[in-house]
Order: sequence, then structure tokens, then C-alpha cells
Amino acid sequence: MPKVFNIGLEISPTPLRRVINRGSVCVNGRFASRLMRKCIVWEAQNEEAFLLRAEHDPGVSAVYAQPIKLDISVAGRRYYVPDFAVVYDGHIEIHEVKPDDKIDDEEVVEIIKAATRYVSLRGGVFSTALESELKAEPVFGNLRDLSRNLHTRVPVETCTAVLDRAQSAGPTTVAELAEAVRLWDATTKRVLAMVAQRHLRMDLNRPVNRDSIIWTPESFPYPTRLLPLRVPEVATA
Repeated sequence: MPKVFNIGLEISPTPLRRVINRGSVCVNGRFASRLMRKCIVWEAQNEEAFLLRAEHDPGVSAVYAQPIKLDISVAGRRYYVPDFAVVYDGHIEIHEVKPDDKIDDEEVVEIIKAATRYVSLRGGVFSTALESELKAEPVFGNLRDLSRNLHTRVPVETCTAVLDRAQSAGPTTVAELAEAVRLWDATTKRVLAMVAQRHLRMDLNRPVNRDSIIWTPESFPYPTRLLPLRVPEVATA
């Protein structure tokens, strides 16, 4: 069953187009999402980078691949299926991921204009995400490092002890926090897993290691979104 958001946007929980096999020059794959409790397909490595950011962005509560058919007639198309939809702070956003060298192509520009107009008229937001933005360092590399711990199991009692200590101690290092609650098996790996799983926050502009400063979401909410948001200015009349 499609999920209906805003005025008239029906988001499919399963992809609406077949994954394109572009041969040996590109890579297709699946992203194991803890957030969505399933694997999400991607058709290029810049799309994998988008999913990595969405997985760790505290504002994202859901992400869907190839989720909606936009009834737009442009560039010889009868409809258009964008790459992703995300629910961000309770609002739907439609995202198209593009390499930097494709964003100014005439056909791409026309499609983006039509898609932006279609989505905005129905109460949503259409955004384009550039590969350079998605893979910008040091955040991208740090997210990859964190993701190694994304599916690490953290026992409930360990998670509770770590959160209680982090709440009372305020910002502290991974190593200090793990040592403070070592009786509950709070290893460095498990503390980093709690960051990856959104229980704790970390400054992603600094390296991910034992000396990383972490804190609880209630103490200092993460100040910026991890997903790029580039909304073209297009007339809706």
C-alpha cells in the first residue's frame, strides 16, 4: 500500500522502477538500513552516499528508494521516478541524486524544473543532491567509519548505563565514557555503535576514535542536517 503524504504525494514503500544494470562501468547494490529494517537498493555510489547520510541524519525518520511516479511530460517522458523520498522532521522531501557534471545538462534542468513544480504544488519539497555534497569530507569518511558499528548489538542494560552516565557527565570522550561504565561491558565499539544508532551524538567534523567527544541528544541537539537540501527556485503558476 502506498503511503500518502501532504496533499497528493503517494510514496511507495517498494521501488517503482527496475534497478538499472549499467554494466561494468557502474555499481549497483543494497544498503543495509537499520532505520528501515531492510535493505534499500541503490544504482550508483553517489546514491549509496545519500543513503549513508540519511541513515545517520537525526531528522530522517524514513527513506524510500524510487518511491513515486511524477506525472510530468518533459524530455520525451510520460512520467518521472526520482531517486528517493525521505520523511524529514515529519515532512516529505523528494530527492534526486546527480553527479556534479550532469546537473547543468539541458534535459536534467528541464526535468528538475518540472519535478520541483509538481512536488511543490502538492505540499512537498523537491531537492537535488550533488555527489560532491554527499561525499564531502571529513563528514563522509567519518560516517563510513561509524557505519562499521551500525549493526553492532548493544545490550539494553549497557545502553541504559551509558546513556545515564552521558546525561550526568555532559560532553565526554568515547574512552572516558566506556571506562566509566565498564562494569556494564561498555566497550569503545559499543559506545560508537550507540552513536551510529542515534542514541548519542558526535561532532562529525572530527575523526571517529576513542578521543571523539560525544553527548546525549537532549544535551546538545546536532546543529545541522546531514542531507543536502538544494531546492530550485521555480515558478509554480
